[in-house]
Amino acid sequence: MYFAPVLAQVNCFSLMIKRILFFLIITSTAFCLISKQLAAQVTVNADPRIAALIEAYKQQKKRNASNVQGFRIQLLQETKREAIKTEKARFTKFYPDMPIYESYEAPYFRLRVGDYSNHLQAQAQFDAIKKQFKSAFIVPDKVNAPDDGF
Repeated sequence: MYFAPVLAQVNCFSLMIKRILFFLIITSTAFCLISKQLAAQVTVNADPRIAALIEAYKQQKKRNASNVQGFRIQLLQETKREAIKTEKARFTKFYPDMPIYESYEAPYFRLRVGDYSNHLQAQAQFDAIKKQFKSAFIVPDKVNAPDDGF
C-alpha cells in the first residue's frame, strides 16, 4: 500500500488539470461570444467632407485616365485602313476581352492593344501575342490608368 498516497496525489492532480481545462474552455467561449457582439456594434461617424473628397478624386481620375505614360502592344501599322480592320477582327477572335485602339497619324493607321503601366507587364502579354501576330512589338504610349478600386 505504499503507492496509495501517490495514486491519491495523481488523482487530485488529474482532477485539478480537468478543472483548469474546463475553466479555460468556458472562459474562451465566453470571450468569443462577447467579442462577436462587440464587433457587431461598431459605428463609424465619418465627416461628410470625406465622401466629397473621394468623389472629387474619382472625377479627377476620370479626367486624367488617358494621360498616364505606359506601354501598349502595336500589332500593325499600315497606310490602308482595311488591313487594320482585318487584323482587328482576327485579334478579337484570340483576345475578346483585351482593349483595342485604332489611331491615325498621317499617313499611317495603327492598331494597338492593352494598357500596361510598365514594360514588364507588357512583355508578359507580348510573349503570348507574338505567337499569332509576328509583326507585333511593344511601344510607349499614353494609356488608361489602371483601376485602383475607386
